[in-house]
Amino acid sequence: MMAGDSSQDPHKERSATVYWVILAVLFVFAIIVRRFPFADNEARHVIWEFISTTLALIVGSLSLVRFYSKKQETFLFIGTGFLGTGLLNGYHAVMTSGLIGGGSTELQTADGAAWTWTASRLFLSMFLFGSVFLGSDESDSEPSHAQELFVYVLAAVLTAAFFLVFTFFPLPPAYHPEFVVWRPAEFIPATFFFAAWVGYIRRGDWRTEPFKYWLLISLMISVFLHGMYMAYATSEFDGIADAAHLLKIGSHLSVLAGLMISVFVTFRSEASALETVRQTNLAMAREVEVRAETEHRLRDFLDNANDLIQITDAEGSLAYVNRAWTATFGFEEEAVKGENLYSLLRPSNRVELETAFRRLAEGGSMERFISELHTGDGDPVICAISANCSRVSGEVVAVRSIIRNVTETVMAERELAGSRANLNALVESTGDVIWSVNSDHALITFNAAFALAVESRTGFEPSVGDGPEDLYPSDQAIWFQQAYDEVMRTGRLSKIRSEEMDGELRHLELFFSPIRDQADSAGVVVFGKDITRRRRAEVDLVSAKNEAEAANRAKSQFLANMSHELRTPLNSVIGFANILLKNKKKNLKSSDLGLLDRIQVNGNHLLGLINEILDLAKVESGRMDLELMTVDVGNLAHEALALVEGQIRSRKAEVEVRVEGPETMKEIETDPAKLKQVIVNLVGNALKFTESGEIVVRIEINEATGQPTTLSVSDTGIGIPKARLGAIFEAFQQAEAGTTRQFGGTGLGLAISRSMCRLMGYDLTVESEVGQGATFKIVFPSFESSGSPSETALQRGSQRPDGEEVEPL
Repeated sequence: MMAGDSSQDPHKERSATVYWVILAVLFVFAIIVRRFPFADNEARHVIWEFISTTLALIVGSLSLVRFYSKKQETFLFIGTGFLGTGLLNGYHAVMTSGLIGGGSTELQTADGAAWTWTASRLFLSMFLFGSVFLGSDESDSEPSHAQELFVYVLAAVLTAAFFLVFTFFPLPPAYHPEFVVWRPAEFIPATFFFAAWVGYIRRGDWRTEPFKYWLLISLMISVFLHGMYMAYATSEFDGIADAAHLLKIGSHLSVLAGLMISVFVTFRSEASALETVRQTNLAMAREVEVRAETEHRLRDFLDNANDLIQITDAEGSLAYVNRAWTATFGFEEEAVKGENLYSLLRPSNRVELETAFRRLAEGGSMERFISELHTGDGDPVICAISANCSRVSGEVVAVRSIIRNVTETVMAERELAGSRANLNALVESTGDVIWSVNSDHALITFNAAFALAVESRTGFEPSVGDGPEDLYPSDQAIWFQQAYDEVMRTGRLSKIRSEEMDGELRHLELFFSPIRDQADSAGVVVFGKDITRRRRAEVDLVSAKNEAEAANRAKSQFLANMSHELRTPLNSVIGFANILLKNKKKNLKSSDLGLLDRIQVNGNHLLGLINEILDLAKVESGRMDLELMTVDVGNLAHEALALVEGQIRSRKAEVEVRVEGPETMKEIETDPAKLKQVIVNLVGNALKFTESGEIVVRIEINEATGQPTTLSVSDTGIGIPKARLGAIFEAFQQAEAGTTRQFGGTGLGLAISRSMCRLMGYDLTVESEVGQGATFKIVFPSFESSGSPSETALQRGSQRPDGEEVEPL
C-alpha cells in the first residue's frame, strides 16, 4: 500500500485519539498489575503461549498471502517474522510446560524460560523493524527473486541460530533481582518495536490504511509489554507475566484485525472497481456505436465535400482521398492508395512543398499553401493547401490536408493584378494630375503628378484622407467642394481653372466624373490637364508669326553683314600680323614678336568663334546645306583623329578607334565634312577634360544588317554633373561656371555638333558621372526605308535643331 493512498479507505482519516487512549490504559494497567501481583500458574501460562503461537502462525501465513497477491515487500518481512516467531514461541510453550524431559531439563529453569520468551519476541521485533526500513510498500517496485530468497534464508538462519544457542550454549542469567528492572534483556525487543513504531508513524499512511493503523496498535502494545510489564516479571508465571502474555495475544490479534479489515476493504474496492469496469465497458460500447455512426457520417460528409481532401503518412503516401480529389486529378480511389503524393501529382514546386510538409511535421503550421499540381493527364491545377498532423506519442502518424482548386481564382487574380499594374503605370506615367475623393470630399487616391502639384503649392505631400481645406486655400477649397457636390448630383462635367503656381499663371482643364456605388454616388474622380502652353499659344499665335518673320529677315541680313564685315577685316589683321612675325628686316625685338604672336593667336580664336556663331546661325536658320556622299564611318573616324593629332600628342591620354560588330561594315550616305567636324569637336572636348587615361571612339554595328548604329566618344576625364547634362548642349553653356577659365572654349561646340547631327537626321546624347568620365553618342537611324539622311531630316521637319517640338498651327 502507498502512504496516503485513500483509495483503501473511503472514510475519513483515522484519528490518533485511540492511540493515546491505549497508551494511557497500558500505562495505568502496568502500574496496577505491578502493585497487585498474582500467584504463579503454569497451566494458564501454557494456554496463553499456545494461543499466541497459533495467532502468530495465522498472521504470518495471511501476511505472506497478502505479499504474493501484491508483491509488497513490507508483508514479506511481517509474514516471515510472525512465522519464525510462531515456531520459537511454540518451542517456548513446550519447554515451559514440562512436557519434555519430565521437567528435569535445563531449559525448564527460570532463565531458560525467560530467554526462549525473549528470543521469540526479539525475532519478531527485528523483522518488524526490517519491514519499516528494508521493505517497500510500492506495488510497482516488486522485489526480485534474490531479495525474496534472502528474506526467507535470513528468517531460517536466525530461527536455527536461536535453537542452537538454546541447545548447545550455556545461557547467562535472565533475572537480576539486584536491579530495579529484573529482566533488562526485555528492553532489546522493546527498542526494536519502538523503532518500528516510530518508522511507521513517520510514514503517515496509518491515517488512511487500516492495516498500518492496527499494526501501530500492535507495536505500541509490544513496546509496553516488554518495557513496562515483562521487564519487571519475577518469573514466567507470575501475574505481571500473565498480563504480558495477554498483551502479546492482543498485539497478535491487532495485526490479525488489521489484515482482516484490509482484506475486507480490498475486496470492497475490487468489487467497486469491477462495477466501474463494467460501467466503463458499457459506456465504451455505446461510444463505439456512436463513433461508428459518427465516422460513417463523417466519411459521407468528406466524400461529398466540394473541397479536395486527402490523408497521407509522414512520407507522403496516400491513405485516403475523397471523390472531389479523384474527380479533379483523374484517378480512381483504390488506384492511388499507397502511392506517393509527390510522384503521383508531380508538383512544379516539389522541393518547396516537401519543405512545407516537413516544417508541419516538426510542429509548424500550413495554411493556404499555394502549389501547382498536375492531373493524371499532365494538366496543371493550382491548389491552396491547408494541413495539420495527427500524432501518437509525439510521432506523426497522418497528415490531413484540405485542398481547394483555386486555378480560376488565381488566374483571375493574376489578370486583375496585371490590369491594376498597367493602370497604375499608366496613371503614374502621365503628366496629368489624377485624384479621387469619397462622398465626404476626403482624398482616396492620387498620382505622382498630383502629389508634386500639391507639394509645390503647399510645401507638404498630400495623404489619403486629406480634405480640400488641407490641400487648397480657403477660396479654392470652397470651389472644389462645390464642384464635387455638383458632379455627384448631376454627373460628369469639365471646368477650366486658372491658378498661380510658382509665381506663374497656369491654366488647368479639369474633368470630373462621379464614382458610382450601386445606386448612390460614392465619390468623384478628377483628371486635370495643364493647358497653359496651349492657351498662350492661342493668344500669341498671330504675333509670334509676325515676329518670327521679322526676326528671320533680320537674322538673314545680320548673317550677310557678319559674313563680310567681320571676317574680311579680321583676316587682314591676321595676315598683317603673320607678315610682321616673319621679321625679314630683323628690326623687331623679341618682345615685339611676342605681342604680334598674341595678336595672331587671339585673332585666330576670334575668327573661329565668328565661324562657329555663323555655322550655328546657318543651321538654326535652315541655310546650311548638306553635301551628301557615301563614306565609310571607320575611315572617317580615323581621318578625324588625324586632324587632332597635335592635340593628342600633347596629352597623356591614349586615343583609339574600336569597331564592335561584324568585320564587314556598310557605308552610309552622309555629309562627311560635317560628320567629321562633329567627331573632331567631341574628341577635342574629350582631350580637353582628360589629363590621363584613355579616349575611345567606338563604332557599333548591327550584326544582322552590317549597318552602323552608333558612334560614341568615351573618355575617363572629370565627368559632368547630372544637373548639367541638358545644359551643355545649349549655346555658350558649359558643365560648370569655371570651366571656360580653366579649360578654355566658347561653349558653342556641343550646340553646333548636336545641331549638325539633327540636320543630318542623327541624334547626339550624353551619359556621364562626375569623376567617371563622359560618353557622347551619335545615334544613326535605320535607312532601310528611306536610304537617305536628307529624307530623314525632312521627315523630322517638325523639330527644330535644338529638339523643341513645334505645335502645328
